[in-house]
Amino acid sequence: ALERLLQFFVSPTLLSSMSDREKHAVSAEHAKNVADDDWRFQRIRFMTSGNPACPLGKFMTGNMKTLANASTVELRAFYDAHYTPDRMSLAVVGRQSADELEAAVRSLAAAIPRRPPAPQERLDELREMPG
Repeated sequence: ALERLLQFFVSPTLLSSMSDREKHAVSAEHAKNVADDDWRFQRIRFMTSGNPACPLGKFMTGNMKTLANASTVELRAFYDAHYTPDRMSLAVVGRQSADELEAAVRSLAAAIPRRPPAPQERLDELREMPG
């Protein structure tokens, strides 16, 4: 299962035929979160933190309205900008020892491409959601 999960980060397909399904899944998750009082409280806290430059103050999920115009090219650009090992964390639970699990993760994750950080302007552009 770990190999299958990490393979997405090594070589994502990002097929245009699958993007609509994924948009619906993201939208459904957003709708579920909006109904959750704890999630709404946390969003208010982030949005009123007093630091407008903080990424946590921006809209961080999506719905069908915000994702409607997201193309496969834009999804690839977002992936390339954000999905790099230096920005990832992973928690693993298994029957093996912690050392064995860590060795397995390190071995499989070594194939994830490392990319230079995206320019700040590009990150800001990617954070802006159509609306």
